[in-house]
Amino acid sequence: MFSKTSLGLAISALGVALGVLIVRHPEGLRAPLWVALAAMGAFVAAGLVIAAEDRGAFRLRQFGIFCLLLAMLAPPAWVAFGEGARACFGGIGLGGAAIGGAVSDFACRAGFGVGAAIIVLMLAGFLYNWARGKPM
Repeated sequence: MFSKTSLGLAISALGVALGVLIVRHPEGLRAPLWVALAAMGAFVAAGLVIAAEDRGAFRLRQFGIFCLLLAMLAPPAWVAFGEGARACFGGIGLGGAAIGGAVSDFACRAGFGVGAAIIVLMLAGFLYNWARGKPM
């Protein structure tokens, strides 16, 4: 059986490998390179959190959580507040049936803006507890 440390390192390695692939072959990206790399950074940070937790490295774990939240914030913040028009699709499904289609630029940005705001609140709560010395 694999240890949590091995799993964390594997997840981090996956994030690094995907990041390298994105840098080497950026054609077809529909977002700036930094947004794609931030998304891959979330894998690296998540793996770091898992490995640090398993090893009892509290400060490294806290730093990893901070980096994870920042990496998770970048893509929805870019969609919500970045330059240019957005093309989003939305839908709903129940069982085997689904309906969906294109949504307006405003609806797209609003939805991702709400997601970004939720992550900002999570980050603020994390920083508040970190400053008070309370673990998460």
